[in-house]
Amino acid sequence: MRAARTIAAIAFLISLEAPCGGMALAAPSEAHEESGRTQRFTGTVRSVGTKTVDLLTGVGHALRVRHIELPPGLRVNVRGVAAMAPVLTPGCIVRVEVRRTRAGMVASSIELLQAPTKEGRP
Repeated sequence: MRAARTIAAIAFLISLEAPCGGMALAAPSEAHEESGRTQRFTGTVRSVGTKTVDLLTGVGHALRVRHIELPPGLRVNVRGVAAMAPVLTPGCIVRVEVRRTRAGMVASSIELLQAPTKEGRP
């Protein structure tokens, strides 16, 4: 009886996968990466380069570092006023809207939510 249920469950899962060309069981993140849609991340700036920023984000019980490209001329929204990207320093809490490209994530907008204090903590 147990073996019959197992075989029926496996047959059902195979039938779900077949019409979709194997996409039925693909992870949602894999499908999203190829779509090119925008995403929003809120996190702490870990490091800032001349054309990049590393953002520390929390996902469930895990921390992730997102490497984000900064296009030339990108302005940072600070309390409704546009400022240049050098406003960003490690420890800032920001909300970044990005779009995925073949080269990686590229920022389309950045909003400074909280600047770090003198001790370097928000």
